[in-house]
Amino acid sequence: MCKRVRSWKSLFRDEYAAREALDRVLADNRRPSAEQFRKWWKSVENLLLAYAIAVGRGSVPEPPPADLAERLSNLAGYLAVGRIPHAIERARSKGGNPRAGPDERRAKELAVAYHKACLLGIMHNGKLVRIDDACPLETLAEWFDVSKNAIRMWLKHHCPAFLGINDVDANVITKLTQRAADDYKHWGRGQNALQRRQGKRQRR
Repeated sequence: MCKRVRSWKSLFRDEYAAREALDRVLADNRRPSAEQFRKWWKSVENLLLAYAIAVGRGSVPEPPPADLAERLSNLAGYLAVGRIPHAIERARSKGGNPRAGPDERRAKELAVAYHKACLLGIMHNGKLVRIDDACPLETLAEWFDVSKNAIRMWLKHHCPAFLGINDVDANVITKLTQRAADDYKHWGRGQNALQRRQGKRQRR
């Protein structure tokens, strides 16, 4: 289900609380778990995306994330000299099936935006944008090389993508979605790629 947009202060508090929890564990000379690091990084992702959207729309959220910027600058400093900081290394997933990253999530969100623009139209910069496609489910399934049921699941669990601060029209949304679908298949997420990998495993 598409989650309700949360307030800036709520996102700010979440990031601060997650960072404070990490700092308390480190102050006690204990080792934070990978899940604690990932929880903090998720709160950072949510906060910075909300900040970018707000600034793009002409407003600067208060309070600004100055402490977080300093912390990220420190982590970037390690990366700049070729060292992987503990906060990144410990958050790395080891084995199993990693969860979808932000690029894959955005590809799905663009599919949701395209579908909404076809059915109801989508509001952007105060204008209603409509796409003339009577069968968006079939179109998206073909572009992304997934089943229609997969698209239905995306519609259920993802919000429409943020389409940027500039005006968009049907052509822009269509091109963005097609590019996302090409990337999705390039990442090996489409049905054909999955079937090829399964065939290789069976031949071993």
